[in-house]
Amino acid sequence: MDNVKRKTEELETREWIESFEGVYQNDGRDRAERILEELEIRARKYGIKTARKGTTPYINTIPADEQPPYPGRRENQDAGILHDIF
Repeated sequence: MDNVKRKTEELETREWIESFEGVYQNDGRDRAERILEELEIRARKYGIKTARKGTTPYINTIPADEQPPYPGRRENQDAGILHDIF
């Protein structure tokens, strides 16, 4: 990539980021999330992969070191799932 093209891309990227930050600061988190969702829809339309696939709004509120032990035997649970599949 030549120097002019690289500088142009850097400028355009900076402008996109500044615009997004402006939306967040002026219109709030919900509006910023809606814009990202719309961009993801368009990205998928063009076959562009996004990093957000497979994520959910779920957040574990129990720290890992405070979680109780797993009830039962995990190997039995996993075997049951595989048995149901096959």
